[in-house]
Order: sequence, then structure tokens, then C-alpha cells
Amino acid sequence: MLTVEDLCAAVKSVSVCDVIDYFPEELDDLVMARFTGGSRDIDLPTLREPTFQVIVRNRDASKAERLATQIESQLHTSFVQISGYDCTIFSKHEPLDLGKDGKERQMYSMNFEMIYQTRPNSQRLGIS
Repeated sequence: MLTVEDLCAAVKSVSVCDVIDYFPEELDDLVMARFTGGSRDIDLPTLREPTFQVIVRNRDASKAERLATQIESQLHTSFVQISGYDCTIFSKHEPLDLGKDGKERQMYSMNFEMIYQTRPNSQRLGIS
């Protein structure tokens, strides 16, 4: 199973910033990534389709927009290996401008879907 740390490492690989899994009030320029749910394919129980959100926050509006655009374009249709799983990532939309937060920091949001297949239970348990 993929962890939040795995997700942050994957997003960090295409970002010039550190990526964290929470949104502290005091930090100004950051990228945050977190899982937001997903669905399972009923016909193929080993297929996983988790969704995740990436939020960019920066005092400089143009830097925030550039970073959000960079992350979205690098992750969309990317094929990455995370924790031994071969994953394909799709962007659900272009970066959404969330406006400024209470401390005048520009924010952008992006939502992604990741698709990967786990091994059947019999293989994980060593059953033939």
C-alpha cells in the first residue's frame, strides 16, 4: 500500500520545493500533497485508483502559478515507480487558482488520479 510519505516523495521529484503532508499556518512557500480517496475497480480487485491533491502556496503570485503549472505538467501522464508499484498519474484539471489566504499568500490546487495494480493475495501470501 502506498503511504503519504511515498506520495510526497513522488511529488517532490518534480518540484523544486520540499513537499509535506500537512498545511502549517506559519510557513509561507510550500507544496502540500495528501491522498483524497479514490475508487476500486469492481471487476479487477487488484487495481487501485487513489486520488490525491497538491496545493501550492507562495507569497509571490507568479512563483506560485509557475510552480503549480510545472508540477501539473510534470505529473500529468507520468509513469513513476513508488514503493515498488508501477504507477501512472493523470491530472484531473489544470491548476485551480484558490486566491489568497488570510496572510496574502497565493494558492493553487491540483487534483490527480493515480492508477496501479497490486499483486493478488495468493501471490503476496506465497500461495500457488
